[in-house]
Amino acid sequence: MMSLAGNVNNEDSSAIISSYKLFQGIELICYDMKQKQYIEPETNGPKHLYIDYCFDGRIEYKDSGKFHYLSDGDLALSQRDIFEGSRYYPLGHFKGISIKLDLNSAPSDMSVFFDGINVKPEELCNKFCKEKGFYVIRENQGVKSIFAGYRNIPKGMREGFFRLKVLELMLFLNNTEPQKTMIEANPIGRVRLAKDAGTYMSERMDQKITVNELAAHFHVSQTQLKNCFKAVYGMSVHAYIREQKMKAAAVMLKETDVPVLEIAGKYGFDNGSKFAKAFKDVMGTTPKVYRNIKNA
Repeated sequence: MMSLAGNVNNEDSSAIISSYKLFQGIELICYDMKQKQYIEPETNGPKHLYIDYCFDGRIEYKDSGKFHYLSDGDLALSQRDIFEGSRYYPLGHFKGISIKLDLNSAPSDMSVFFDGINVKPEELCNKFCKEKGFYVIRENQGVKSIFAGYRNIPKGMREGFFRLKVLELMLFLNNTEPQKTMIEANPIGRVRLAKDAGTYMSERMDQKITVNELAAHFHVSQTQLKNCFKAVYGMSVHAYIREQKMKAAAVMLKETDVPVLEIAGKYGFDNGSKFAKAFKDVMGTTPKVYRNIKNA
């Protein structure tokens, strides 16, 4: 049974959240977020295991003053109560799913659904989350293949599709052994530097700011700034600000009649062809074609 968990839209952001009750004690939540932050409802009462998968974008989790990130193709298993406050989306967009298992009411053995799927959710939770409460599987082809084609499934078929895929994923995880590697965690100072730098550039999108100028402004080395920025945003300083500029330019192309060259100048380009190339690299088409498509 599918229920709409949330649907929020305003000038600056949108959030579409759909919830599917797949089995007793097992829920799948789809997120299509175009915003920086989401306040998630508190989870009280029963013990839960969460399996989060990122299709597109980037998501931040905060745990005891440390930060963890998921990017395209990453999967995390966690007991969500270890995280603090809201979810944060560094790139301003995120598409993903979260499988929520109530370990008190979900079947103790998934073989009740199909013979051969001898997966016990409680054991799965202990295997991946007992030590630190959070485990990440970085972009894995096996996980990726499970959800291949998800976006092309008609809405009326999604619930059945998700039921099969959740069982397939749990079988995959049951046969996967955790790697004895450290979970990457970023301290609050490192994250704050990157976010402050991102905000600084976003407020000056008409300027061309170099990494050297940015590092000097925040009184850090270029290497330190680059490393912090990459850890939070998953991309270089240059790639991040170019993406932000082109997405803002796209809004102007869609919603105004301002000439393309004037828009280019607003975002620091004094050359129309360079602006067109940067726009196409990010948005997949030229400014002129984008405007014509959006106005068609």
